[in-house]
Amino acid sequence: MSSIVFSIVSEIRFLRNSLISERTLVDSLEKRVNALAKKMNFNHKINVKLSERRQSYAQIYDPTTGWFNIALDKNKVMRFGQGSIDFTICHEIAHLKRTSKLGLGMTLSLFLSFVPKLFYPSFFLMPAFLQVVVTVSLIATFFLIAYINLGVKLNEKIADLAAADALGSARGGIFSFQKLLEHNKQYYDAIMKNGTEEEKISLEKKVTPEGNALNSTHPVLTERIRYLKEWERNHVRNS
Repeated sequence: MSSIVFSIVSEIRFLRNSLISERTLVDSLEKRVNALAKKMNFNHKINVKLSERRQSYAQIYDPTTGWFNIALDKNKVMRFGQGSIDFTICHEIAHLKRTSKLGLGMTLSLFLSFVPKLFYPSFFLMPAFLQVVVTVSLIATFFLIAYINLGVKLNEKIADLAAADALGSARGGIFSFQKLLEHNKQYYDAIMKNGTEEEKISLEKKVTPEGNALNSTHPVLTERIRYLKEWERNHVRNS
């Protein structure tokens, strides 16, 4: 496995530095993603595409490509080192693993709450055991939906730590978040120095002077760097 992963990394590095088609690069990235997915015990084929949205994300289903998809930030792929790219890939694979399990649970709960209604026009006409099944299934569905929506920041931390565990290193994530923090801070400083009052007021609602994004679904960057550095220290201490 390690020799296969190394050869794929070398191929990606070569393709990024060559004048090649985007499709060729995506094909190589897809090999890399699926090699890492196997390492993380995710045995479904993952489709890969490049995103122009300056962010990477995972999708359980895409109408154009089917089940299990990862979109990788094109800017990061072209400019960042392999360690940072691998960290992003493993982070998104962790989301797919976790969301697929939650999605399966929610699908089962919805199924169990819906099917009895096909045979009984009213909840109160159902046998007692079916009333219990439907009630428990609806409660389970509610809590799964709440967990998926309210536990977003916790899920991001879990995915960060899962990526570090898979790679045996958190350095790629630390580097990525530090670079993004620096970029945000430089932008903040530039607007505070040269921007209009309206731009300054607007920016202060979105970014802190340190470079942390406000109102984000993710933990703030300084927090992500902190717990990844803590993971790295513990990993070095235990190795």
